[in-house]
Amino acid sequence: MPPGLDVGIVTPRFPPNIKGGGEISAKLLADNLYADSRISKVTVYSFDGDLHSNSGYDIVRLGDIRSEFKEWSNLYAYFKLNSRINKHDVIHSYNMCFHPVVGHFSEKFCIPSIATLNSYSFIRESTIGLNSRYLHSIYKKVSLNSSGRILIKKIRNIDNFIALSNLVKEIYENKILNGSNIQVIPNMIDTNFNTEAISNTIFQNNLIYVGRLSKEKGVKYLIGSLDYLSDEYSLVIVGDGSQKEELEKIASKRDLDDRIEFAGYIEQNKLNKYYEASDIFVHPGIWPEPFGRTLLEAMQADLPIVATNIGGPKDIVPNKELLCPPRDSEQLAKSIKLAEDMYNELDVQKYLYDNYHPSTITDEVIELYYETMKNK
Repeated sequence: MPPGLDVGIVTPRFPPNIKGGGEISAKLLADNLYADSRISKVTVYSFDGDLHSNSGYDIVRLGDIRSEFKEWSNLYAYFKLNSRINKHDVIHSYNMCFHPVVGHFSEKFCIPSIATLNSYSFIRESTIGLNSRYLHSIYKKVSLNSSGRILIKKIRNIDNFIALSNLVKEIYENKILNGSNIQVIPNMIDTNFNTEAISNTIFQNNLIYVGRLSKEKGVKYLIGSLDYLSDEYSLVIVGDGSQKEELEKIASKRDLDDRIEFAGYIEQNKLNKYYEASDIFVHPGIWPEPFGRTLLEAMQADLPIVATNIGGPKDIVPNKELLCPPRDSEQLAKSIKLAEDMYNELDVQKYLYDNYHPSTITDEVIELYYETMKNK
């Protein structure tokens, strides 16, 4: 096995520019690749400004792309990356946007390529039960029937794909990547995300949700679950988004203002305090979410996880009896009560170490790099 791989990672954004869990996961990947003796060099290319920085490895920011049009974004990235990308042993495209241009370069320069499938950017949302903004849905419908076909053709030039969950793999195999090599490798935990877990002998019925406030996250069903729980239960909703005002109105209409706190957006380095003050983490999503980083964070805080049995969370939750159907507040409440009964029985640290520790995930990714180079 040849030592010292030179890896190039291509991503739309990179910390400290964070839109969601994807940026955090990209940084964890870069950090742990750089720390591995089998990797000689890591270079991250992102499109979120022009500040070049260094975390031991190079972070090259190639301007700021604000367009939602994938055709324009990939054309812009082509000119920015064309003279840079062919120096690497392997290219890893992360966070979806630039999969087409990476596929193009992989074919043009015969560079081994990997792409992580962590969203549904090139799949029409309506086919997976997800509603998008009206104008965005119109663009996507037109694009996928015209120029989008060219982008998807370029994506198929990528040698190997990483799906974050079994459902993501299934959806992409059925929709646009039939016959492609797709391997399921989940995201890794952040070992620097530390919490000081409160003693499990004191249960205070504190529920927490952390995530974007949009329809597909199903937070209104979590609010509705309080109708089936005693007044001793309280809920903290951490996050912001387009549905925040609507959710606040739902809480007021149900006379739940004294039981629900809308904490708003909380910076990543301050989230641990919210996990520490909670007893049960609830993920009420109603769509096939590709993964769910907040579930890993909650488990690191020793919280039992209640989630709906759809998408990536279905793979992540270790206690399958705490999964429930989506869009069902009453069943969500039953699972929450069951989690209370199991509060002193859960030990997830070994589960996290075996399945999501950086050493485990990094090994799988690097093995895929070598396999891809061998078969190129």
